[in-house]
Amino acid sequence: MPTWQQLRDARFTKYEGAADGWGKVSNRADAARIRVDQEMAASIHTTQKGEAQTSAERDLTQLGRNYHYLYGECGLIRTTLNGLAAELSGEQKKLKQALDDAADLKFTVNEDGSVEYPRSTELPMAPGASSGTGVAKSGVLFRTCLVRARRTETPTRAGPRTSPNASRKR
Repeated sequence: MPTWQQLRDARFTKYEGAADGWGKVSNRADAARIRVDQEMAASIHTTQKGEAQTSAERDLTQLGRNYHYLYGECGLIRTTLNGLAAELSGEQKKLKQALDDAADLKFTVNEDGSVEYPRSTELPMAPGASSGTGVAKSGVLFRTCLVRARRTETPTRAGPRTSPNASRKR
C-alpha cells in the first residue's frame, strides 16, 4: 500500500503513457485480425483447393481469433491503466487539499500520517487564562471530520423497526 507521501508525489502521466502504448498494440492487433480475415482468408479460398485449403482456412481462422483475443486483452489493460490514473489523481487532489488545510491551520502532518495541532502554553481554565476563540475553515480536513462526526451521531437502520416479540408465534 502506498504511503501518503508517495501518493502526494506520484506522477500519473506514466500510467497514461503506458495505456496509450497498450492502445496502439490493441489497434495493431485489430488491424492484423481484419487483414487475416478479409485479405488472407479470401485469397486462400480462391487459390487453394482440397485439404490444403481446409487446413489453411482453419489455421487462419485460429490466427484471427488470436488477434481478436489480443485486441480485447490489450484494450482491457489500457482501460485499467487509464482508470487507475484517473482514480488516483482524484485521491491525490483530495490529499493535497487536506495537506493545504492542515498547513493553513498550522497543523503538523507526521510521516506516519498522524496530525498534530499546536499545543497551548496556557493551562485551560486556569485563573487569568484568556478564553480562546476558534475558527472553522471549510476544507477537506474540516469536511472529513464533520462527516465522521455525523456518521457517529446518526444511527442508521436497514428496515422497519419491529418489536423483539413480533417474530414469536402466538
